[in-house]
Amino acid sequence: MLLFHLTSLCMSFWLFKNCKPSSTDATAQLTEAAEESLETTTLPATSDPTSKNYLEEHGYGVWNVDRRKGGFQIYTLSHGDRIGDLVLHVNLDVKHKVTTIFKTKLEPEEPNEKNPNPKPDQIFHALCYKKNIDFNEMNWIVMDVNDWRTNEAIQFYRRDNHITRKAQIRVTPQDIGWSIFSQMNYFKTAAKMIPEKEIDKILVVRQERQTYATDHQAEIIETLRFSFKSPSQDEETYVDPIEAHAAELAAEDDLKAAVEIAANAAVAHGKEILEDTTDSLPDATLDS
Repeated sequence: MLLFHLTSLCMSFWLFKNCKPSSTDATAQLTEAAEESLETTTLPATSDPTSKNYLEEHGYGVWNVDRRKGGFQIYTLSHGDRIGDLVLHVNLDVKHKVTTIFKTKLEPEEPNEKNPNPKPDQIFHALCYKKNIDFNEMNWIVMDVNDWRTNEAIQFYRRDNHITRKAQIRVTPQDIGWSIFSQMNYFKTAAKMIPEKEIDKILVVRQERQTYATDHQAEIIETLRFSFKSPSQDEETYVDPIEAHAAELAAEDDLKAAVEIAANAAVAHGKEILEDTTDSLPDATLDS
């Protein structure tokens, strides 16, 4: 939009130079064009994630990585159009009902007056609306842990509960550890992402992920995996323990498959970026 108005302003200068109107008319034309551009570009961006232009109006562009697997990368265009401006990589796996959010430059916390930029949950909703995906159908939200405080809290939890570094952490609302993990910003963000369901289980999985930045090296990342259930589910209904355990294992198998698909797609796309000599965001990949 800004480019359009700048172009319009430049056209006014071109007409002034070639048509040579009187100085009074030229001044009036330039003043009118400048005022129109200023008034238009200072309009506040929409605060409604259901708006088709929500992401673009906040300075973001969406790049489809793999339409078949549901991988999307969101780039901020407010600081340029280079690949290095990536702020969020999210994979929407509709088949397995799993959303995976990789390392992000966005803070998983509530917006405030001093920081009105959209947060991961708002961007997630906007992306789902844009792609006609019902985010309330998701059963899992998986997030990379990006900050040292959360990594340290996980490390202390493992130490205090005699859990090895490679072992999976599993907590439910009945566990003492629930009060620790439910206070994390990641939990609060995940809860907002699927508002019609509630988190009933948290898994902490230490993942060894191949990195595309260096050859034959793996990156160790702690991931938080939030399981959701509908609050309307009747907990009083008797469920055979064996069947319940089998269903839980099947759900976690689906989760594991979805995370692996997302990670492999991310690595493959990262390699493509490094092989791209232009290192820029092609116009053709931007989703309208």
